[in-house]
Amino acid sequence: MDYTDALNLDQIVGGVFSAMSDKLPAPGDQARFSSELGHALAQAAPYAERVNVRVLIAHVP
Repeated sequence: MDYTDALNLDQIVGGVFSAMSDKLPAPGDQARFSSELGHALAQAAPYAERVNVRVLIAHVP
């Protein structure tokens, strides 16, 4: 199953922060980083994420 889901800026920022957890901006700089990221991505809105869902099923007797 595949589908496309719309993301808001908070979800994108959360994903970026999660991916760079070892190099996060200082707490005082995170709001500025989020704002600058939003500015940089403004032309790409709305943000779409293509999601590919796969299921692996196994049976152990």
